[in-house]
Amino acid sequence: MSVVLSLFLGIPLENLATAAPKPPSTPTSIDLKTQAEYLYQAGIQRVREGDRQGGVDKFQQAFPLFRKGGDRRREADTLFLIASNYVLLEQVIQAPVFYKQALEIYRDLKDRPREADTLNALGNAYFLISQYPQASEFYQQALVIRQQLGDRPALAHNLSRLGGTYETLGQYAKALDAYQQSLAIYEQLQDRINQASVLSKLGSTFSKRGEYPKALESYRQALAIYEIPGQSADEKLRLRQGEWEILSNLGVIYTKLGQFRKGSQALEQAAAIWKEIYPEETGQIPTSAGESNPKPPPSQLEAAQQELALYRKLGNRFLEASALATVAQEYFRLGQYPQAFQFYRQAQETRQAIGDRAGEALTLILMGFAYEELQQYPQALQVFQQALAIAQKIGDQPNVGLILSRIGAVQKHRGQLAAATQTLQAATQVFESLRVGLTDANKVSIFETQSYTYSLLQQVLVAQQQTEAALEVTERSKARAFAELLAQRLGPTPTEPVTLASPSLAQIKQIAQDRKATLVEYSVIYDRFQVQGKTQNQASELYIWVIQPTGRVTFRSVDLKPLFQQQKTSLEALVLSVRESIAGERGLIFKENPTAVARAIAQIQAQSHTNPQLQQLYQLLIQPIADLLPTDPKAHVVLIPHKALFMVPFAALQNPMGTYLIEQHTLLHAPSIQVLALTHQQRQRLKATQPQSAWVAGLPKTAVVVGNPTMPQVVPAPGKPAQQLMALPGAEAEAKVIASLLHTQAMTGNQADKASVVQKMLQASLIHLATHGLLDEVRGLGSAIALAPSSGKIQDDGLLTAEEILNLKLKAELVVLSACDTGRGRITGDGVIGLSRSFISAGVPSIVVSLWAIPDTPTAALMPVFYENLKRNPDKAQALRQAMLKTMKKYPRPQDWAAFVLMGEAK
Repeated sequence: MSVVLSLFLGIPLENLATAAPKPPSTPTSIDLKTQAEYLYQAGIQRVREGDRQGGVDKFQQAFPLFRKGGDRRREADTLFLIASNYVLLEQVIQAPVFYKQALEIYRDLKDRPREADTLNALGNAYFLISQYPQASEFYQQALVIRQQLGDRPALAHNLSRLGGTYETLGQYAKALDAYQQSLAIYEQLQDRINQASVLSKLGSTFSKRGEYPKALESYRQALAIYEIPGQSADEKLRLRQGEWEILSNLGVIYTKLGQFRKGSQALEQAAAIWKEIYPEETGQIPTSAGESNPKPPPSQLEAAQQELALYRKLGNRFLEASALATVAQEYFRLGQYPQAFQFYRQAQETRQAIGDRAGEALTLILMGFAYEELQQYPQALQVFQQALAIAQKIGDQPNVGLILSRIGAVQKHRGQLAAATQTLQAATQVFESLRVGLTDANKVSIFETQSYTYSLLQQVLVAQQQTEAALEVTERSKARAFAELLAQRLGPTPTEPVTLASPSLAQIKQIAQDRKATLVEYSVIYDRFQVQGKTQNQASELYIWVIQPTGRVTFRSVDLKPLFQQQKTSLEALVLSVRESIAGERGLIFKENPTAVARAIAQIQAQSHTNPQLQQLYQLLIQPIADLLPTDPKAHVVLIPHKALFMVPFAALQNPMGTYLIEQHTLLHAPSIQVLALTHQQRQRLKATQPQSAWVAGLPKTAVVVGNPTMPQVVPAPGKPAQQLMALPGAEAEAKVIASLLHTQAMTGNQADKASVVQKMLQASLIHLATHGLLDEVRGLGSAIALAPSSGKIQDDGLLTAEEILNLKLKAELVVLSACDTGRGRITGDGVIGLSRSFISAGVPSIVVSLWAIPDTPTAALMPVFYENLKRNPDKAQALRQAMLKTMKKYPRPQDWAAFVLMGEAK
């Protein structure tokens, strides 16, 4: 117990103890001083044994004896220990009066070290009862004395405690300053555990300010220290406690960043450590054997009310306010709205009383959500504006963005469109500031938590007929991380993060003019609707902008509500059913699954030429803009999808006459207009750096062609045994034909091992991979190309993942992934996270990928035609279109020819 008390006080318990005197032979022989000292030391022994109340009793018996005997020092020490044990007995509210009496005596004695210790302890006590201004005052007084005494360990401890108070008060700049001073001292003292503790606190404060890169770096440094093994049992315990705290904090920050999977993993690791440290607190409480009617567990409301009663008893107003908010939410969930708002108000008033500005803002936000849910918009607006004022004052940028977004939504509901536009613009500016300095993955995931605001802003602008401004917002909301990653790779220092402005309307028009292409930008708009008695987000509208080569911009919209209101489906479900109707059943890639292969082939062969679902998608996506598309089938049409539309086989969409879109237009794809411009820059850079002899007659001199490598084994699902991928003899034949056209040798079988292929890819002008593609729809970066496992000095599993490709520096002008599902991955607001994005980020301006598990034989026929066309005309989009049209004649069903799309540059 001495460890606990020492940690709380910031001083060793032994500093207040001396050797206990031996008990005298008879009670009458005990003089006053000896009797007092004996009781005092007995109290310390009780505390060491864990009997704090017994210790307090002994100290209270000793105190009047010391006072009567005139021993002022022992009188002060006794008062100090009474107060400290009241704290540990969770009777904190009684502690300050004893600390203040001790403080007066230490000051009279001019004992500056003990005066500083007592001031620090007073700060701790007031902090625990949520009286933060008083805590701050006492910490500052202690700090002055620590600095005068030059007691550096105590000074660092004091600064850390003061920083915690500032952080709770929402004074983040002051908190950071105090923490950084504390950290500098602990670094000089080489006190690694306290150094890690302060790093953790720095991470927490950076996170609250929305400075996520700094927060993550602070947590990383702290975790690295905590993972170093400790020596003593006490040190090992403190290290594990610190590791638990860091993992808990990481769980929170990953959730803020939209990295929910990482957040869950961190919290699960933290929970495991907690169970290891405190097993008695995680087990189930057994019922007594003779209990015939055990009490049922409390409801969520009852549990919240019990917590509230406990925190009120302890005098911890910070936790009391948190419990009040929880009770309010439970009442709201139960539909008892008056009670809910009563407790929300109590929570807010409590936060306000103790100076917890961040907590007050959060309570107001919760209250605003409740009013908004009930469509009580004036009340929602009022409390959101109160919350905004607080969040702006304390610098809580994440909540500033959130509150502005909700205010904008309320203003939209009230018909205040001009005000909503201004508010939502401000919200997006805050959100964009939060993404500065983040890694690519974190930029992608945090945007997913912010995308609704951009959608809302588009709706408000369209409602005001400001459709061109809405187009600019759409571009701001698409592939921002992708564009910044490309700009970084194209910049003079490819490792330095880049913050890139989104294109203006004038720049968007110029890109269309420079490319001599018609750009078609889609945006799927979501709203909340009651569907079968439940509130759901549904795609309610489709916005389409057509930017013609002349620079003319035209806007059209499509009402999607009939899909779920009348047809009982959704846009996503329609796209999925179209894919299933074309691509047939999955499960064709494993050697041990011939039954699935035969079943899928029979299913596909039974399909008719006309597909009503393809026609329905045509009516939604193309018919509204058909009059704006070029009449020349050779003219380029660049499709910029959104959300589920990335998985639409646009080439196979049919008009009412049964004509496919590819028969009418030459199609390309891009995740955004800005990425399209950046792939053009990539192409220009390659053209400038490569010798003119690298390409001859439309084909490269240096090419890597892979077909049917010796297939690796993969695990098809968690808990399943590894299976070998099915061989692709058609892919091998395809590779040999294409290698002959490109005057090179195909890499097949064991020759196509991962290490060898990657080495050749680094110097190639063209890369053609005819093999299996493996799909990762959860993370995206786990999507992979199947190659033969390497078995030389370098050994691997044969899978070239999107994550590995992302880190390559390629010189290829064109990559063709003649494999299954290479155009798929995790669909985000940043586009599809997968193989295509990784190859373009690695430096490739043009890539051909597939949208489903492509049939082997038709693909072996299509690809040589693509290269023959490319040899005659360097227009890759035209070459792919002509290859599709020719393949269509022999294999008329879309699944045989419509899977491939060209992303990026056409020439």
